[in-house]
Amino acid sequence: MMSQSMEKSKNIKLTIGSTNKKIDKQILRTDYVLQRYSDRWSNLMKSNLISDILQDNPIPSLIFAEQIVNGMEIIWLLDGKQRTTTAYSFAQNGFKISKNIRRFMIEYYVPVLDENHNIVRDDNGFPTYECKQCDIRGKFFSDLPEELQDKFLDYSFEIVKYLNCSAEDIAYHMQRYNEGCPANVAEKGIFKIGERYAECVKAISNKCFFKDNFKTELYNGKANRIIIEAIMLSNFKNDWNSSYDKICEFINENATFDQFYHFEDLVERLNNCLNADSIEFLFNSKNKKNLSLWLALFSKFDNLKLSDDNFDEFIQAFNEKLHFKKINGVSFDDLMENKSTKDKNPTIKRIDFLIQLMADFFGVAVKTVEGEDITDDDYEEFAMNFVSDDVAAKCLASTKDCPDEVFNSETPKTIVEWCKSECIPKDLDKCLNYKSIIINAGIDEWDENLPYYIYGVKYILDQHPEIEISGWIASAKENDITDRTFVKDSATKYINKKVINVDERSVA
Repeated sequence: MMSQSMEKSKNIKLTIGSTNKKIDKQILRTDYVLQRYSDRWSNLMKSNLISDILQDNPIPSLIFAEQIVNGMEIIWLLDGKQRTTTAYSFAQNGFKISKNIRRFMIEYYVPVLDENHNIVRDDNGFPTYECKQCDIRGKFFSDLPEELQDKFLDYSFEIVKYLNCSAEDIAYHMQRYNEGCPANVAEKGIFKIGERYAECVKAISNKCFFKDNFKTELYNGKANRIIIEAIMLSNFKNDWNSSYDKICEFINENATFDQFYHFEDLVERLNNCLNADSIEFLFNSKNKKNLSLWLALFSKFDNLKLSDDNFDEFIQAFNEKLHFKKINGVSFDDLMENKSTKDKNPTIKRIDFLIQLMADFFGVAVKTVEGEDITDDDYEEFAMNFVSDDVAAKCLASTKDCPDEVFNSETPKTIVEWCKSECIPKDLDKCLNYKSIIINAGIDEWDENLPYYIYGVKYILDQHPEIEISGWIASAKENDITDRTFVKDSATKYINKKVINVDERSVA
């Protein structure tokens, strides 16, 4: 088991050969969920780095974060991913050195050999060497002289290593270093969405729908941004914000895992139902900026219970003529004349227009304005996520200040009626989010105390959203939960203990 240290960080050195071995053994990980994609450097940029290494030129330090997982050390690469993966790839013969590099003649020394291939020594018995040069242009690693191969693998990276980090520490340091790096808006925004949802976003961006049709957008964070904005438009349209950071923060606080899983399924279905012309239309340079609108529109189409192939028909009709069809004197082309592509008002107008246009095309009624009242359909869809209507009603009531006489009622109808009068659609989403947290912490959805767990999780997160919640769930699981007062007292003790520990660590 790894021992813990009071040090926060230390400076170390590792050779490329050692770093590559740690990558192979997955001790050094370059795939932290908040990490940006690699493979963003051109071949020339990679080649110039190889040239600098072979010249023994200094390069900026790498940033590592140590995390203890199951008693073993895992090292996350926070900054320097391009440098590290480039060196790793070159050592695996992953690419040839560009012919356009800045400095291509590399000096190296070899021992002088006599006619019997023995090393020639001077009068003091020391080996003698001669200087040679190698033109490294167009060469793989295996094409280099053995001396340069050894020199490359023996090159030492300067490393700043943060010790004994939590997940929050890693995200904090990663954001710090990216603030000083050329990360774009899309890449920085995903830090705001948090580790739990960032993994969902990246799983969606790795679907064929994006990988087959995006090039640089997949690796510069734009695909992630499209996904997050589409989820925002699909589920929280009226809370749209022109700031991508604000959208990510909102998603982090209000979205549920079920929404991400549903959206992942939608993307898979969309990829299967669209023909080549429709794909080309969505991903051409003109329409790509509207892709989040079309993804959100497909989520609305899903409510129509039509065949997915019908959506492909609508896209073809839109591409041919519907884009200039007017509704209330305005066409989609007219709406796109406003160059403010991210502002709230034009964004909502565009998605509402597409929804209405789609409704007219199929001859159905589609709700474009999100109401604040819970409809019967809203509640039925919500209740389907629970093992019974009774459990669904009590779980939802737990997220509000529901009177005990209603909450403990033996008649589920009483609770349902109270919830419908007191709750809004956002409350349904929040309740599902709390449920996801609890299920992910190991509580069975059949557990009769699920409403009490939800009550406790909400109580803690409302006061201290930064507190890790699984510890309370584990402790509550070991005790007999009797009522909400018991849960509240237990949660209060947990909060006080956590806050005191944080304060003590800060003083230390």
